[in-house]
Amino acid sequence: MRMLTWNIQASRGCDGRFDLPRITDHIKQYDDLDVICLQELARNIPDQNANDQLSEMAQYFTEYTPVWASGFSFPNLSDLDGTPSEFGNLTLVKKAILRNSRTHILPSPAVQDLQMSRTMVETVIAQGDFHLTLFNAHLAFHSNVERIEQIKALTRLRDQILSKTLLETDIDSVGPYQYVDASTAVILCGDLN
Repeated sequence: MRMLTWNIQASRGCDGRFDLPRITDHIKQYDDLDVICLQELARNIPDQNANDQLSEMAQYFTEYTPVWASGFSFPNLSDLDGTPSEFGNLTLVKKAILRNSRTHILPSPAVQDLQMSRTMVETVIAQGDFHLTLFNAHLAFHSNVERIEQIKALTRLRDQILSKTLLETDIDSVGPYQYVDASTAVILCGDLN
């Protein structure tokens, strides 16, 4: 499996310019990626170029399924079509290998530091009979206390997922019960600060 992870900082480059096509052109230089994990995408945020980077990424990478986790979703009063202002993580998975997905808000204990809501995109990827769970996370920057609580939460979730591989069940699951995935591995990627 080929995977890329990148905090694109709302497409702002080292030159201070917001340029999402420059980011996507760079990503496309890595031929045949199975998964693309991106952090800090912005949707309709005025000081972050005010564009909808989620929609643009979905248009650039049509052969992938986008799984989006925003840390917040506020009404954008300056946008007449009602598209909210959001900021978060995006995982793009080739359509043929995506088995399941979930989104998580990471812990945000009260601290006296700058805080923003942080998220994690969880995707289950199938390569034949092998199922892998991938965490695409963006952890806190300003607070070590907050970051440690986020790591503890991710560790508990990892342990929960891996423990399901030890279960043997004869139940033929249907409906919502059929979506329990027993992954044999969990990979954490993203901006861990």
